[in-house]
Amino acid sequence: MRANNTFTLRNIGDIYFILPADRTAFLSTDQMLTINETGAYLWNCLQKNVTLEELASALQNYYQIDYEMAYEDTKGFLVSLQKIHAISE
Repeated sequence: MRANNTFTLRNIGDIYFILPADRTAFLSTDQMLTINETGAYLWNCLQKNVTLEELASALQNYYQIDYEMAYEDTKGFLVSLQKIHAISE
C-alpha cells in the first residue's frame, strides 16, 4: 500500500493533519484526519509502497516497542486512512 498522492500532510505545532492536497479550506471531518507524531511518521513511511508488516516493523524499531502493539496500532491507523481514501493498495 502507499499514500494517495492527492493527500498531503500539514502541521500546526505538534498537531498534524492529513487532508486533500487540492482542498485546504472548508473541509468536513470526514475529508481529513487529525494525527499525532506517530501518525506523521507512518504517513511518511507510506510515501513508498510498503506492507502492513513493514510499517509495523518500522514503528517497532523507531519507538522500541513490542511488535504486537506496533502491528495493532498500525492496522488501526491504516483503517482510518482508508476511510478518507488517503491510501491505495
